[in-house]
Amino acid sequence: MASLRAEYGTSMTSSSAVARPLRTELYGDMTRPLTLLLGAAGFVLLVACTNLASTMLARGRRRANELAVRNALGGSRLRLVRMLLTESLLLAAAGGLVGALLAHPLLDALVRMGPALLVDRVSLDLRVLTITLVAGAATVLAFSLYPALAATRVGTAGTLREGGRGGTGGRRRRAGWNLLVGFEVALALVLLAGSAVLMRSFASVLSIEAGFDAEQALSVELSLPESEYGDDPARVAGFAAILDAVRSTPGVEAAGLVNHLPLGGLAFNGGFEREAGDHPDVEGGSVDYRVATPGYLEAMGIPVLEGRGLRADDVSRGDVALMSRSAAARFWPDESPVGRRIRNLSNDSWLYPDRWITIVGVVGDVRHRALTVPSAPAVYVHALQRPARASSPTLVVRVRGSVVEVAPAVRQAIRGVDPTIPTTLIPMRTRVSEATADRRFALVVLGAFALVALLLAAVGIYGVVSWAVARRTREIGIRLALGAEPRVVLRMIVAGSLRTVVGGAAVGAGGALAMGGLLSGMVYGVEPTDPLSFGAAATLLVVVGAVASLIPGRRATRVDVVEAMRGE
Repeated sequence: MASLRAEYGTSMTSSSAVARPLRTELYGDMTRPLTLLLGAAGFVLLVACTNLASTMLARGRRRANELAVRNALGGSRLRLVRMLLTESLLLAAAGGLVGALLAHPLLDALVRMGPALLVDRVSLDLRVLTITLVAGAATVLAFSLYPALAATRVGTAGTLREGGRGGTGGRRRRAGWNLLVGFEVALALVLLAGSAVLMRSFASVLSIEAGFDAEQALSVELSLPESEYGDDPARVAGFAAILDAVRSTPGVEAAGLVNHLPLGGLAFNGGFEREAGDHPDVEGGSVDYRVATPGYLEAMGIPVLEGRGLRADDVSRGDVALMSRSAAARFWPDESPVGRRIRNLSNDSWLYPDRWITIVGVVGDVRHRALTVPSAPAVYVHALQRPARASSPTLVVRVRGSVVEVAPAVRQAIRGVDPTIPTTLIPMRTRVSEATADRRFALVVLGAFALVALLLAAVGIYGVVSWAVARRTREIGIRLALGAEPRVVLRMIVAGSLRTVVGGAAVGAGGALAMGGLLSGMVYGVEPTDPLSFGAAATLLVVVGAVASLIPGRRATRVDVVEAMRGE
């Protein structure tokens, strides 16, 4: 830019340049959500691995007698470890095969659920499958080797002599497994808290008043060929013919053209000149410059708050425009702008020199750039008076009944005017949905991951409590024989499990707070560390933990005392 200014001098009107990475241009604001989901996938993998580690440790302990017998019959420790590893590898291979078969259709469904910019840019390829294979192999080795070694570590004589009785070693093992379950709970809380925050944020976004009514509205993107509509008279004639044809279509209530639709991300903007002495104390500023025809406000459901809307006979009465409520409050803070005149709006004097524009009405604000971006001040000029500013407009049609049913007739009406005009028909509800696609995408995927983590944590709690109850069958039988109430025994078992859950949740709360930094750019109307969301996630985990421990606990209270003692 410095070189250009040195070469062109005062004729160089640009003063700066903005450089954007091509990755940002392609993927927009999806880098942060995709990073979040990558981390969430890693958390789910850790939860699954922790769950399997505790399950395999418990399984190894249950098979201690079997392994001791095999060892007594001549099986070396190496052969026993190899046998256990082979079993684990076969299970992992079967699970990996099912996962590979499900990955492609699930990914397709996920991409369709996400923003349009992900379509054709996210897919499975050899690199992804290779990384998955390596991660799976490393997981199998890391989380099956240690349980296999632990299961074959106890000597044959000691194992056979122990005969299934619990002792100090059993308590240590229970403590270790409780630690693993607590780790699962901590990871699950991070994902649950994050999905709860995103859910509240998404609800806040959906409750935003956009300033228009998307129901029963259909948008039609038009591209007028320059060869046929290259000057203002041709454009005006084309606009009028299209509007007349569409308005006479059965099922159409209103129709109008605009240069840029709300939530489309595009807008002309710039300042304007006011008449001499007209509020000289009010600073100027930029406004969005929109070009619309009569019928556009009715088709979009944008209310006229003061004055009137655009009319067809305005063409013969001089240039007119509408001003949004925020623009009126900014430039005429103490009085109505209706009747005031402006010119050179967004530097359009090079096209329409010295043409004053009279403000004839004030309309409601519209969130144009995004639902979460406040409405910008805007001015709507008459498209039939400045058609060059709307060479490729969008037609908005408000219909009676189903938008899908009326859409073919609208397309046919436009083709009847000029079959060479390309048209793209999109319901306004779809456009609003696309405007929240990135948030919905992150919410759905993170919520699914959180649900999987919650289920895995529940399975882990259930497995550990079931194993502990099985190890304590004699103890529970003695307690019942000595007169302990079954509900007291049940409360003891559930309380022990809940201590693990609460401890894991406390650790997970710290991780959830740390994750708030990653969520900071993705939430609206709620803090990334929202206490209500965190409390709801923790409460859900505690309830699930209680239910998961309640099932084996109730089974323990039904133990036959005589059978328990005879087994010993």
